[in-house]
Amino acid sequence: MALLAFYTCGMLRGSIGSNQVAGFFNLAPAVFESAAKAPGCVRHMMDEPRGWPPAAQEWGPWGTYSSPDFHNDVPGRDDRVAATLSVWESIAAVRAFAYSGVHAQALAQRSDWFEQSAFPGYVMWWIDDGDVPTWKECARRMQDLHENGPSTNGFTFAKVFPQA
Repeated sequence: MALLAFYTCGMLRGSIGSNQVAGFFNLAPAVFESAAKAPGCVRHMMDEPRGWPPAAQEWGPWGTYSSPDFHNDVPGRDDRVAATLSVWESIAAVRAFAYSGVHAQALAQRSDWFEQSAFPGYVMWWIDDGDVPTWKECARRMQDLHENGPSTNGFTFAKVFPQA
């Protein structure tokens, strides 16, 4: 059975711990908890919590945190990047989570907390049951989405690719 890997990554308007993004971090535990309990969520990065930020940390089977190349030139990026990684049973399951409940509340405020960007904010792709995506793979797939557009390598809700 194929599963869906889902990676989000964005650049915060302020560094972690700043008042500018405090609302995001105040809401994050509720978002993570709702993801873990959401129908169709198979695995979530917070199943193995390592603290925040994820930068430069080893995350067990998820590997060492890595972000897309397009974030490399951002000053203070390790204190400003916010990323999530999860595995889902279907596109419908992740869509239902993303656009409802506490996560929808967070999305409504994202412009308060995240910089506007020409880069993708998320990428998803199909994986085999039992596979665990790594942060490095996520970064590579998001970079590829940015450079080459949607494909079986990585896509968005706007342009979905069927399971292989």
